[in-house]
Amino acid sequence: MADYVNPFASYVDAPAPAEPPAETSAAAPDPEPDFAAEQAAQAEAQERALQHAAAEYVAMLPAIEAARPLPATAGRTTELTGAERIAAGVRSALRNNVGSTVQIVRDAVVADVPVKPGVNAHRHGAYLAEYLYAQGNLGQFEAHVRPADGHILLIRRGVAGPGVAWRAAGPRAQKFYEDAAYRDKAFDLVRLRQTRKSDGARRYPRVREWGEDSRGGTVTLDLCPGMLLGQVRAAEPALRQALNLPSLVVDSVGMRPLIRLNSREITRDFPKRNPLLPALFTRPRTQAERHAAAGDFVIPLGVRADGSPILISQAVAPHMGIFGGTGMGKTVLLTQLVQAAVLQGAEVLLVDAKNGKDLRRIAMLNLPGVVHYSAGSEATLHRAVRYVRDEFERRKALAAALMRDGIEYRPVPLLLVFDEAPAWIDDQISGTDKDARKAAETTVANLSWIASQAREQKCFILTAGQYAYASAFAGRWKSNTQTLVILGPPSEINRQSLFAAGEPRDRVKVLGAQLTKSMKGRGIVADAETGEIQLFQGFFNDGEHADAFARALAETPRLRRFAWEFPLPGHDGGDGSWMDWTPTSEPSSDDLPVVYLDGPDGEPDPGVEVYDPTSKRYAPGTRRLRDEHEHRNSYDQK
Repeated sequence: MADYVNPFASYVDAPAPAEPPAETSAAAPDPEPDFAAEQAAQAEAQERALQHAAAEYVAMLPAIEAARPLPATAGRTTELTGAERIAAGVRSALRNNVGSTVQIVRDAVVADVPVKPGVNAHRHGAYLAEYLYAQGNLGQFEAHVRPADGHILLIRRGVAGPGVAWRAAGPRAQKFYEDAAYRDKAFDLVRLRQTRKSDGARRYPRVREWGEDSRGGTVTLDLCPGMLLGQVRAAEPALRQALNLPSLVVDSVGMRPLIRLNSREITRDFPKRNPLLPALFTRPRTQAERHAAAGDFVIPLGVRADGSPILISQAVAPHMGIFGGTGMGKTVLLTQLVQAAVLQGAEVLLVDAKNGKDLRRIAMLNLPGVVHYSAGSEATLHRAVRYVRDEFERRKALAAALMRDGIEYRPVPLLLVFDEAPAWIDDQISGTDKDARKAAETTVANLSWIASQAREQKCFILTAGQYAYASAFAGRWKSNTQTLVILGPPSEINRQSLFAAGEPRDRVKVLGAQLTKSMKGRGIVADAETGEIQLFQGFFNDGEHADAFARALAETPRLRRFAWEFPLPGHDGGDGSWMDWTPTSEPSSDDLPVVYLDGPDGEPDPGVEVYDPTSKRYAPGTRRLRDEHEHRNSYDQK
C-alpha cells in the first residue's frame, strides 16, 4: 500500500514559522483569484472522473452479466391460510414423531401418528392433543385410537372451506353467505343495484366465488352490466355497517370486486424464535455480483403473526421510518437491518444525531459494507446528507453517460441510516437561531429530494428515532417514506404524526393496546406489501444463528470506509469550531472533503486515523461551549 501523504503534515509537525518581513512599497500585490478558470478546472476534473467511472463499469460489464450471486432460498413463499396454515403448524409441532402424516380431509385437519410398542395410545393421544392446544394458534384437537393399527388420529373439525370463515364472522355475515335473498337486501341497502326503468325491477351483483384468507372470509363478485368497480369501492363504509364488520375492505381481482371481511384479529402468538437467515437474501460475493444482486435488495423487518417474513422490497417501498421509545428493541432491530443490508452488498452510512452509544456500537462491529459513521457535530450530520445527495447526482450523471452508449447502469444499493433525525431537525427549526433554522431547512430539502427522486439510483433512507415530530418529519421526506414502523406501545405523538386520521389511527390504537413494554422488538407496521396495518416481531439472532449470519457476512465484499477531512490545528476551524459549520455558513459543511480511511486493499490507513470517528486517535478538536455557562468542579462545592 502506498504511503499516505498527510496534507496537513507541514503545519502539524513543523515548528512555527518566523515572523514575515515587513512589507515595502515595492512589494507586488497578491494576484486576484481567477474564479472562472478555477470553475473550468473543476468541471474538467469532474468530467474526467465521470469518464473514468463509466470506463470502469463498462470493463466490469461482462462480469456483471455472468455474475451468479447466491440466490434467496427461504421465506419468499406465499402465506399459508386457513386449514393449510393449521396443517403446517401441526406438521411442525409433530416433527419429532417419526412416521406422522398430516392431511386436510374435507373440513378437518387430521394427523395420523404411529405409536411405539409399549406406549399407551389413549394416554399418549390425550397428551398430544393438549400439546397442540398449548401451541396457542392451532386450536382444539380430538384424540382417537384407530383399532386397525393402533395409530393415534388427532382431528380438528370445521377448519376448511369458506363457510367456516363466513359463519365465524357473525350472524350477519353468516346470513349473507347462506341466504341469497338476504344478500340482495344487503346490496340494496348499500345501493349496489340497477333498476330497470320499464317495470322497476332490480338487479344485484352475483357471487362468483366464495373464499377465505388469513383474516377471514372473502367473496369475489360479478357486477351487473354497466356497474363499475369504483361503485363497490365507494360502498365500502356502507358494507361495513351492513355486515357489522369494521375492518372489511373492498379489494379487486382484475376488474371484479373482492370483499375481504378481515374479521379475524391477527393472533398475538408469534413464533418464539425469529432468526434472521442468510437464505432470505440474494448474497453477492464479488463486486460484479453486487451490481447483479442490486434488484433483489430488501429490508427485513421481522415476521407476521403466522411466521411469514416481512421483506420490504426497496424497488416498491424505497424508504422506511422506525420509531419507538427507549428499551423497545430499536437498536437490535437496526443492527439486524444493517447486517442484512451489508449481506446484500449495500453500502451503509450510519448517521447519529444524538451521538449515542447504540449506533456507535453498530459502527464498531466493523461490518464489511458499513462505509461511514457520522456523529457528534452539526457539520458531520449536514455533510452526510449532502454526500448522499451528491452520490445520487453522480449516479444519475453516470447512468446518463452510459445510456448514450446503450448501456443500462445497475447501481448498488446505498442505505442512509439516520438515527434521531426528526428530533435534531425539530430542535434546529424550533429554536431562535435563524442560521440554524436555515441550515436545517436546507438539509430537509436534501432529504426530501433524495426520498422523492433517488429510488432509481438505489439511494435509500432509513429514518429512526423515538418520536416522529410533525414539525420536522414532514413533506416529501415523510410522504415518500412508505413503510412506517412503531416499536412498542405507540405514543400519541407517533400515532398522530405517522398515520392518517380515521381508520388508520384507530387501527393503530387497537393494535397498540395489545403491546406492552416487555415485548422487545414487537411493534406495528404499515405493511407496504399487503396494504395492512399489522403487528410484527423483529428478527433476532443468537447462538448458532448469529454464528451462521457472521459466516455469511464474511463472504461479502469489504468496501472502503471514508470520513470527512476536517481542518487540523493551524487552519481555519482547526480548533474544533469546524464542527459548527452548516450548509449555509462560511466556510460550509458541504465543502468538507472526503478522505478514505482504508487503503485499496481494505486495510485501515494509519495515516488518517485522526479523521476516523471509530478510532482512539480521532481528533476533531473541542466544540466551543457558551462562555455564560459556569464550570465548577463538584469537589469544590461548599
